[in-house]
Amino acid sequence: TGLDAWDVNVQFNFNGDNKRAWAQWSSELEGDNSYVSPDSQNNDSPVPRRLKLTKSEHIKPLPVEWLIQDYVEKGATVIIFGESQAFKTFLVMGMALSLSTGRDWAGKAVKRMPVAYICGEGERGIGKRIAGWQLKHGVDPSVPELYVSNMPVSLVSVESQRELIEALIEDIVEGQFGVLVLDTIARNFGGDVNLAKDVNALFAYIDQSIRAELPDITIILVGHPGLKEKKRILGAYQWVGNSDAQSRVERVDGELKTQYIPVKMKDADVPPGIVFYGEVVEFDSELGEPMSTLVLNHTEEDVSQPSGSDSASKKLKGHQRTLYDLSTKEWKPRKVLRDDFTDAVQKMEAADPGKCDISPVPSMHRAFGRALTSLMESGHLCDIKDENGKSLKVRRVGVIEQVFSETDILCDTNVT
Repeated sequence: TGLDAWDVNVQFNFNGDNKRAWAQWSSELEGDNSYVSPDSQNNDSPVPRRLKLTKSEHIKPLPVEWLIQDYVEKGATVIIFGESQAFKTFLVMGMALSLSTGRDWAGKAVKRMPVAYICGEGERGIGKRIAGWQLKHGVDPSVPELYVSNMPVSLVSVESQRELIEALIEDIVEGQFGVLVLDTIARNFGGDVNLAKDVNALFAYIDQSIRAELPDITIILVGHPGLKEKKRILGAYQWVGNSDAQSRVERVDGELKTQYIPVKMKDADVPPGIVFYGEVVEFDSELGEPMSTLVLNHTEEDVSQPSGSDSASKKLKGHQRTLYDLSTKEWKPRKVLRDDFTDAVQKMEAADPGKCDISPVPSMHRAFGRALTSLMESGHLCDIKDENGKSLKVRRVGVIEQVFSETDILCDTNVT
């Protein structure tokens, strides 16, 4: 743990021999863009300059390239999380099988490509899920380009990191590769999900080692929600900040029904949620033993509103209630500025004179600050802080605990 990108490369490619790593880099050097490492000056070993700067006029906007239209982007790091028994593995396996066959997923177009599935429970539990999906969709077992591991990996172990990349390159037919699924983070990480340095080391390995060998690889990490905050991934904030997309899987109590709810997309709009119903598929094994599994089928239903949502703000009144209601209008997180708050109060006063406390604008700005502080102290709103303790955003608690990017500030707390 705690390795930076260069350390990961040295450990993986050169078995920890730093000087040999410098020498190898220098042998591949082309042109004059080089510098000399202090550790290699005695050997006069030039090192390639990896950092390059490109003039903005040569940087062209590129359209998003989708593997699953609107939901999974090529080359992205995606996190899908949900509680145990939320059917998240059934959902992710269906996604992997759709990608490996080119079959539509939840009615969305799919680009076919090989998929490697690193499963924590090994091949036995996954086998019948694959067989059930193939039977349900009439797919011959030879069609999916899906490769399943026989064991989990420890992504903080240098040896396991090396083995994973070797397996991806050597075991996939003709080296063609597109998607890596790690199910689950808990079984394949090996580090502390709550430690920023461990999480950052994992993403450094993904970016600097895996993508050095397989540049366009899409990586799907399957995880669990927080112990208290069920609407976000378990662990350090770096899981949110370092990922390109995140989605939550939420089962509807007492039913074979689950909801896939996207909560973050880095380079595109967050798509709507999808409702799936589970269908039991029965079949016989090769030995004639009866077996059954679950296959998820998508529906056209809208994602249901979280239970208990009305009670969260039932006791709020006045400015607190106004700001709380503004924070997630129509159940979608939105940016709320002080002027929005002032406008809302003034409209309420116009509709029902005497109901609201109308004050001059500077006083309304202070009222905004007081309402925000009160809501945070009462637990109705909470903020997310970076590693330095700086508040990045404020979000609604108990109803929509949405994962935001750094630019999505729910409430502007600057009061002047």
